Amino acid sequence: AIGAIAVGRSEPGTFPEKQVSLLRTFADQAVIAIENVRLFNDTQAALDQQRASGEVLSAISNSIADTQPVFDTILQRCQHLFAGDTVGLTLLREDGMVDIGAYVGPGGDELRKLFPQPLDRTTASGLAIVEGRVLSYADVESGDMPPTSVAGCRAIGLQSMTFAPMLFDGRAIGTLWVGRNAKGAFDEKQIALLRTFAEQAVIAIQNARMFNDTREALERQTATSEILRVISQSPTDVQPVFDAIASSALKLCGASSTTVARSDGERLDIVALSSWNPEAIAAIRTAFPRPIGRDTSLGRAVLSRHIVMIPDVLKDPEYTIHNVVTSGGYRSALAVPLLREENAIGAIVVVRPEPGAFSDKVVTLLQTFADQAVIAIENVRLFN
Repeated sequence: AIGAIAVGRSEPGTFPEKQVSLLRTFADQAVIAIENVRLFNDTQAALDQQRASGEVLSAISNSIADTQPVFDTILQRCQHLFAGDTVGLTLLREDGMVDIGAYVGPGGDELRKLFPQPLDRTTASGLAIVEGRVLSYADVESGDMPPTSVAGCRAIGLQSMTFAPMLFDGRAIGTLWVGRNAKGAFDEKQIALLRTFAEQAVIAIQNARMFNDTREALERQTATSEILRVISQSPTDVQPVFDAIASSALKLCGASSTTVARSDGERLDIVALSSWNPEAIAAIRTAFPRPIGRDTSLGRAVLSRHIVMIPDVLKDPEYTIHNVVTSGGYRSALAVPLLREENAIGAIVVVRPEPGAFSDKVVTLLQTFADQAVIAIENVRLFN
């Protein structure tokens, strides 16, 4: 029973069978009308969903190297299909923090100030990532949603929210969420559609990652081949090799400055320097030559004969060349020693304006450059 139809008369008495039958016919016709509308709306909704999914797939095919157009399309379609007042996408970064990937709705600037956030259960987005399941809050004030997210909903007037994890290889790498200014839960079809959009976002992310990884690998191979070519063309002069290494490391390691230094056992002297910042070049040159010590990443690499990574030079008590840090505008440093028969004959360092650890890819690449520098030095020594 999905409703009822009734007629009343002022006179007492029963209705004849013909009238009862006629009323049943009208009831049947009402059901037919309701079903027609429902089927039409379901068909229209299915077409809208298919069209939206197709638009996202089209965006994916047209943006292999860039996820942002795909994210924007997904958020626009979610906003339309779910009547979402706010739609957002969060991503799990390599450092374990959760950051905003895209957002549509009021208060975007204020929302972005709250990120990045640690990955934990204190936020609904973090909880969806940790547990890898859809979280639907028909009423954000019901007490089920983490308090931090409830406060955020109150700030922009949201009364219900649904979060779908973005899963890759069984692990959540972010969330896609929809918030509405009215109470009410998503039905199963809506949750299934939100999952589909989350899956498409993952496809876009993986496509871009594979494309960028391939491009970076080609760039690294090209750079190392170029340096080997310079080595072969400079059997009597190592300087062109140092210059090529400094330039390539600057571009491929995401650095703001790169320095190559030689050691005579007591002092370090610069042999090549490349930077996007002219002030950094001047500041670094004024600091060298200098005695080998732990006050620089270059000195530590030479002394320890091991790779040295300083995630934040401002928090390192031994790193004392603050005038260079201020002029150079960098916060993190990675140094690799130039080793010949277990002896450190110099080092190469890259620095970045952002604090944090360097990726394994950058460490490996810088180690390759250091090995090539040693090859060039040995070639010239043997030639001489």
